Amino acid sequence: LISDEANVLAQKILDYYHANDQLTISDFVGTLADDKLKNVVYEIVSSEVTGDDINEEAFADAINKIKIKKIDEEIARNKAMMKNFRDEGTKARVVARNGELKKEKDALMKKTGG
Repeated sequence: LISDEANVLAQKILDYYHANDQLTISDFVGTLADDKLKNVVYEIVSSEVTGDDINEEAFADAINKIKIKKIDEEIARNKAMMKNFRDEGTKARVVARNGELKKEKDALMKKTGG
């Protein structure tokens, strides 16, 4: 997958998963407007991986890893932005937010065994 396509697809999967609590491939593909992304999903589903190799736990782990990556990206953005803040109150809020994000990340890491 090209990185941009992977990021877009990952975000769409997360959005769908948040709205539906589970991923049904046929329903998910129906929500995609971009034929390129649909084809990527079809390629993944029709790969050599058999249905026995795919399970809910593995899928949940993959989603959690994507969430962890997004959290890491947000923390990095926050740290970069803090360099430009002069207001101590704003800095304190960003530090608190990063603390919340780190707790979320730790909880997700425990779920994925990482």
